[in-house]
Amino acid sequence: MIQYWRCFNLPLRRVFERFGPRKRSRFVRESVTAASGRARGYSAVDAAINYLHQRRLFKCRQANMQLGLEYNPGEGFLHRRRWNSDGLGLLLDLIDPLKFADREKLLVATLDSRVNWRDFYSSTDRHGVRFYYPKPEAIGTLEGIGEEADRCTVEYMGGKLPLMDAYRAMVSSLIENLQRDGPSSFTPFVY
Repeated sequence: MIQYWRCFNLPLRRVFERFGPRKRSRFVRESVTAASGRARGYSAVDAAINYLHQRRLFKCRQANMQLGLEYNPGEGFLHRRRWNSDGLGLLLDLIDPLKFADREKLLVATLDSRVNWRDFYSSTDRHGVRFYYPKPEAIGTLEGIGEEADRCTVEYMGGKLPLMDAYRAMVSSLIENLQRDGPSSFTPFVY
């Protein structure tokens, strides 16, 4: 992932967008009530990524509930309780590959100047650290970027499907295999 984030950052420099070390600048929060706390990050790009990740979490959680998977399905393989996954570990594991599509569409939108740092409020926290969060106008743009990602065509189990349909197929396969007593043939989604 270090190499992925380095590659992600390269074209951003060309359009003068600042992007920091992703692990440290996430401000991960799944549910936030204050507007200034929603999808914030140490840079405008981080805040946009956080917004898209929270949107993806919400959309996939809705899909899971429609398919019969619990609201908080429990611990995952990568996201475990000891890393404060709050019962969302399996869900976070399942949506990780889909986040690549969100970030890819965000990168294109940034390079096309549909979204930039001016679309975000800047503020400081109680320790004097500057952070950014999206303005209301930017939320519409970010929603559009997320919808573009939802519709992008991906390959899953030998077919070409829109991203969210591939996710639903993967979750359906997972549920079916969890209910089966014998050997399973679950195929994870890889972006």
